[in-house]
Amino acid sequence: MRIADIAEATFRFHHAVYVSLTEKCPIRCRHCFVESAPTREEQADVAAFTRWIEGVAATPGLRVAFFSGGEPFSHPLALRAALQACHRHGVCGIVCTSGFFGKSDLSTERLLDAFPEIECLYISTDPFHEEFVPLDWLRRVAQIADRRGILVGFQIVDDDPENSLFMRRFGEIVGFDVVPRDRIVMVPLAKQGRAERELTAAEEAQVRRPQGHGLSAVSQQPCAWLATPWIREDGVVSACPNLGVFRAASHPLQLGNLNDEKYEVLAARSDDDPYIQGLRVFGPRWVAEHYPVGEWGWDRTAFKGSSICDLCHSLAAVPNLVENARAEARRNGDLERIDLLRLAIYHELRPGAAD
Repeated sequence: MRIADIAEATFRFHHAVYVSLTEKCPIRCRHCFVESAPTREEQADVAAFTRWIEGVAATPGLRVAFFSGGEPFSHPLALRAALQACHRHGVCGIVCTSGFFGKSDLSTERLLDAFPEIECLYISTDPFHEEFVPLDWLRRVAQIADRRGILVGFQIVDDDPENSLFMRRFGEIVGFDVVPRDRIVMVPLAKQGRAERELTAAEEAQVRRPQGHGLSAVSQQPCAWLATPWIREDGVVSACPNLGVFRAASHPLQLGNLNDEKYEVLAARSDDDPYIQGLRVFGPRWVAEHYPVGEWGWDRTAFKGSSICDLCHSLAAVPNLVENARAEARRNGDLERIDLLRLAIYHELRPGAAD
C-alpha cells in the first residue's frame, strides 16, 4: 500500500479509522491539540481494548487503521494487540509516532523489531516536534524502517511548505532521497488544546498563513475528515478527531461507545446522519448559510473564527441546532441532495438511498 492509497482510504467513508491508545507521550510539544505529555496517565484498558479492537478490525470495508495518542509506543500492550488484530483481518496497521526512539541505530532497531506487524510508520514533525526530536533522528528511523520493509510517511504541520524554513531543513537533513515528496502529507495547525494557549503569534506564523476572521473568512469547502472516525482510549467513537469533539463529555458528532455497541452499529449511525454527511459534501459554512441558524440561537456577529473547524464547533455548541438541522434536512429534501453529492464526490451510496 502506498501513502497515496492510505490518503485515499482516509477520505472514503469508514475505509479508515484512527484509534488513540494513550494520552501519554515522552515529549511535550507546545502545539499538541490533544495535550499529550510525559505526565499524562490516561490509556486504554487492555482487556476492554483487546475485545473491541478485534471487532473494529473485522469490520467489512475497513482498509486502514491509524494507531495514535499521545505516543502509541507508550502503551505497548495495547499497540501489540491492535497490530495483531489488523494483521489477522488484512487491515493495514499504521503507527503514528514522533520518532522519539531514533537517537541511535540500536534504539530504533530494537523498538521496530519488537512490533513485527507494523506495515507503516506515520511520523509527525514540524518546528515544535523538532524541539524534542532532531531531524537527523528521523532520517535514521526512516532508513532503518525502510530496510525492514516498513512504509514510512511523514505528516507535517505547515500551511506554506514552498516558503517554509522548516521544510528547507527537512530537505537538507532528512532528505527527499530518503522520504520522497509523495510520502509527505501537509496538515494545517489545529488551534485547539495547547496550541491555542501556548503558541505566540510569531511561532504560529512559522506554520500558518495569516487568517481572516468571521463567517466570510471561512472556506466553502466540505469536511472530508468526517469519513474517518476516531476512537478514544475509553471506547468513545467520534466522527471528528478535533479536541472539542474528542474530549467532550457529550457532543453532536460523537457516535457512541464501543463498550456498549459494536463498531458496525456506530458506523451505520454515522452513515445515516444527514448532519454529518451534509458537512462532508457541503461543509459547515453551507449549514450556517442554508439553515435558519440565527433563529435556532447561533449569533453570526459573535463568531470570530477563521476555519471550517472553528465554525463547525461554534454551530455544534448551540443547544439543539444540530438536531434542528437533521430534522430540516429530512423534511425539506436536503437528504436526497446529500445522497446525490455523496455519490458524485465520494462514489458512495448510503444504504436505503436508492429506495
